[in-house]
Amino acid sequence: MSAKTTLPVARARWTATSDPSTLNNQNMIDESVDGSDILDVLGEEGWEDVEPDNEKVRFKSLYDDQTFEDVHSMLQHDLDTHRLDFKAVRDEFELNFIDSVRLVNYIRGHAKNGNHNPDLSSKDLFSDDKYLQPVLEDDALLFSLDDLGSPPEEEGVISYAERVQAFRNLHTTNEEEVQKILINIPDKLVDKHVTSMAQISGNDNVAKPEEVAIIERIAKSLEGLVENVQYAANFVVHELRQYGKLSYDPYSRYHYPDDAHYFESYDRAEIHSTMIKDKVRTEAYKTYIMDNSHLFKDKVVLDVGCGTGILSIFAVRFGGAKLVYAVDASQIINVAREVVFDNGLGDQVKCIHGKVEDMTLSDIPKVDIIISEWMGYCLLYEGMLDSVLFARDRFLKPDGIMLPSQASIYLAPVEDPAYSLENIAYWSNVHGLNMKANTKTMFHTAKIRTIEHENLISKPSSIFTADLRTVTHKDLEFTENFEFTLTKDIDLLTGYAVFFDVTFHVDGDNGALVLSTAPDQPVTHWEQAYLLINKDDVSLYESMKAGTVVSGNITFAKDRQNMREYVIKVKWSACVRENFIQQGTHKWDMK
Repeated sequence: MSAKTTLPVARARWTATSDPSTLNNQNMIDESVDGSDILDVLGEEGWEDVEPDNEKVRFKSLYDDQTFEDVHSMLQHDLDTHRLDFKAVRDEFELNFIDSVRLVNYIRGHAKNGNHNPDLSSKDLFSDDKYLQPVLEDDALLFSLDDLGSPPEEEGVISYAERVQAFRNLHTTNEEEVQKILINIPDKLVDKHVTSMAQISGNDNVAKPEEVAIIERIAKSLEGLVENVQYAANFVVHELRQYGKLSYDPYSRYHYPDDAHYFESYDRAEIHSTMIKDKVRTEAYKTYIMDNSHLFKDKVVLDVGCGTGILSIFAVRFGGAKLVYAVDASQIINVAREVVFDNGLGDQVKCIHGKVEDMTLSDIPKVDIIISEWMGYCLLYEGMLDSVLFARDRFLKPDGIMLPSQASIYLAPVEDPAYSLENIAYWSNVHGLNMKANTKTMFHTAKIRTIEHENLISKPSSIFTADLRTVTHKDLEFTENFEFTLTKDIDLLTGYAVFFDVTFHVDGDNGALVLSTAPDQPVTHWEQAYLLINKDDVSLYESMKAGTVVSGNITFAKDRQNMREYVIKVKWSACVRENFIQQGTHKWDMK
């Protein structure tokens, strides 16, 4: 049955006094010819007719007091805010209508008692008939459980399910098949004038102007589909989200158009050698596991992006884990299998090739611990944290452990004239030639290098902190204010340093362990990111005294052409002399 703005006259109301024992599969009947709905029950006890009602139906969140005009907006809110994908849980356990009613009341009951993270690891947890008793009187969601297959369609707008299916199918590398997929997009999406897509006839419905533009851009994208099909798919989905025609799907495989290239880059042993030989990195994980083996003893662990499998082996060898699921989408997983076998751990470490986003509870059951070395340059580069959060939401038990448990990004102003001299001024006179054109890209791309601590001219400022148990995908794009007080006189502010740390610390452990990439700590393979300032983008670019306050804001935004990359923007100002303001706005690509 469909959710309407008002309840029909003949619809029955499920009251809080209803007897759950009367509600079973034998009592439930299909909608009849006269329009009675599936909630009609044989017998009248506990049920009453509803008089005509002009009030609009409101759908209350499963967890908080917010209400919504339609069920899909409510469920999206619960996904974004509370990390509950109700439809995914329902599909995962293949719940029928009665089971879905139990699930709703099970969640509402826990939320009412203050538990906003109920255990959803098994259908048995909410199989008791007591969960047929409504927690919320006149719960509109219960009347709409049959309407969750897809959001309501608007005239001239392709449905959610049709969009997702059409554009997810773009993974094929066969251009002919891609053409067929696009041609078969329902007629109502395509304006009769867009004849390059297909010959459309017999349908007066036309697409909205913005959707016509989208289709035209899809057609243009087809030219490069053979070489980069996933890139085009990401572009299309992004455009639909931009126009509000496709709900935000944080787990979409097409957020990352160049995944094939990305994972291929991890096929080679050299990159894993660099990471494993990073003593600070590798020993941080090993030390925490060894010092807290009681957390791992007889537990089931998921290693996301396992690489050669070293963290999985640590979890078993030094932590005593019962079983580790080691997942990686690159071909390095074959090396991991050999390493596991060579160390006699084939029965305790299960290596799985593929993206964790493509896996279900039939592949990986609920786990006690998720461990991963997901950090990229500036912490977030490469977008691997999104995969870890997906794994958390789908596979981690409610009381499970995330390692690392917390992550932070820091920003600090820098004066480094030697770097500018070597990399910028040098090109002004190269054997008598002006080659300054070589410097243009240097001001627009974050440089990964080791920045000496003495080049920092203020204490760092924290611009991002995440609890890995609660952080969401949307949190991974942000704007944060900063304020620095210079600790020394400087000739010029030449740039900013970005670095991060991650913390291993959970209840019951033997103390926190911090893995830091700060300039005053031992060097890691991440080094620091240097955001070099272009003097042409600064007004009143001159020296500053100790005590000068530099304030502004920094933005981390995913590159819409490749969501594994970031665009960093800094806007700042400082009063260098009375009534004289030095200020600048800059943008760098993190790629």
